[in-house]
Amino acid sequence: MHSAGLYESRCMTPMPRKLGAVAVMPPMANVHPIVHPSAIIEPGARLGADVEIGPWCHVGPNVTIGDGARLVSHVVVDGHTSIGEGALLYPFCTVGLAPQDLKYRNEPTRCEIGARTQIREHCTIHRGTVTGSGVTRVGADCLLMAVVHVAHDCDI
Repeated sequence: MHSAGLYESRCMTPMPRKLGAVAVMPPMANVHPIVHPSAIIEPGARLGADVEIGPWCHVGPNVTIGDGARLVSHVVVDGHTSIGEGALLYPFCTVGLAPQDLKYRNEPTRCEIGARTQIREHCTIHRGTVTGSGVTRVGADCLLMAVVHVAHDCDI
């Protein structure tokens, strides 16, 4: 793993310096992520090779995005969340945010999305809770159609 500053994109301007360094997982064929200038990638986020982050997306500091995954636009990924290789997240979906559980006290629980999973518009997937399994999982090759809610601690 090596750290990187600015990424030169194929069709977008480089990521603004004010966002800090982003860790990049070992690249395949030396292909860097493409990050739209309006996207916010928090320092500490890990982006795989050939990842595309579209306009107005936000990726939190404890997020790992696998090779070839794509966040189309207006996607929020936060918490201790991993997105599998080749996953496709459509506009206005949120993944890994705090669960809708009044007992939750910001414990470091997780959310895992499998490889090649498609998450369509307006889906919400919350991370686990300590009173549950501690992790919310959506497996590989799933299709979550528009406006699906995956509650904390679910395993799909």
